[in-house]
Amino acid sequence: MNGNLVSIVLPVYNGEKFLAQSIESCLIQSHTNLELIIVNDCSTDSSLEIAQGYAAEDKRIRVYSNDRNLNLPASLNVGHRMAKGEFITWTSDDNFFEANALEVMLEEILKYRVDIVYANFNIIIKNKTPEFKDVWTNSLTLLLGNNVGSCFLYKEEVFKRNNGYDEGMHTIEDYDFWLQSLVHFNFRHIPLVLYNHRAHEESLTSQLRFQNKIMRESFEKKLEAAYRKFFQNYNLENNGYPELFKKFHLNQKFNVYIFLKNYNRFKSDLIPIFEHVDKRKVLKEIDIKLRGNIFNFSPNQNFRTLFLLIKTRPFLLLQYNLKKSLRIILRSLT
Repeated sequence: MNGNLVSIVLPVYNGEKFLAQSIESCLIQSHTNLELIIVNDCSTDSSLEIAQGYAAEDKRIRVYSNDRNLNLPASLNVGHRMAKGEFITWTSDDNFFEANALEVMLEEILKYRVDIVYANFNIIIKNKTPEFKDVWTNSLTLLLGNNVGSCFLYKEEVFKRNNGYDEGMHTIEDYDFWLQSLVHFNFRHIPLVLYNHRAHEESLTSQLRFQNKIMRESFEKKLEAAYRKFFQNYNLENNGYPELFKKFHLNQKFNVYIFLKNYNRFKSDLIPIFEHVDKRKVLKEIDIKLRGNIFNFSPNQNFRTLFLLIKTRPFLLLQYNLKKSLRIILRSLT
């Protein structure tokens, strides 16, 4: 296995605060046959100097500086095109690997002959003492959320077949990449914590969720566009599915009554997609989202929707939390 070169791409933009820890987590890997490609995206802090300092000490590191600020997906493409490894991963300047991450992921790819592997990771919550929270990344299905998460390894051909990361999908480039990969490649989950993801107020995720309305709206448009690209592979992009799955993904309001009326057609349309994802898991997650939509949004709380739910999918009320089911029924009757 040590004969397999693994390329790690590390884009950095003003990441001086945690960059050293991120770099060192790559260099101490138990799988030593690696190259680290640091792509400096016009940082104005000391990130470039930090990267160059490590490169002077370890020949496995290459540092490249963009001529202008390109943002994450373009920087990822720069790094991937420089990569010489048959297997590739990428990391962020504020996150870090566990020491055995590459070894475990590479062994899994080779043993099970899959194209993409992904593992659990810790979320480091900023506190007086950093709190590590294990995230089980396989708790979702990729069709409804980014279950790949922060720790992954894939074959070089995945990047090439996808034509790289879509540079118009900044803030959603990773999820878009996985959705497009789902059409052609096999995934495997590793139920081990191999990575540490830092949650802090400056992170892009925090800005999207809590601070910046314009960024949130842009994110939603790009998410729907990613689903449109995905459904184009099955000639379903004009059937309302990109918008519907965006709403599934973000737990937004949709018309449950109309969805239930067309449920059989929905399942039939998704038959070719079920060749790539776990059908039972997808439908179960959608059931949960149906319950949540009725519970949370008053337009779906009416007798007509309740009657159709009882008629077509009664177990949605009977096989889950009964107290919540009773509240759904009461809200729909009043």
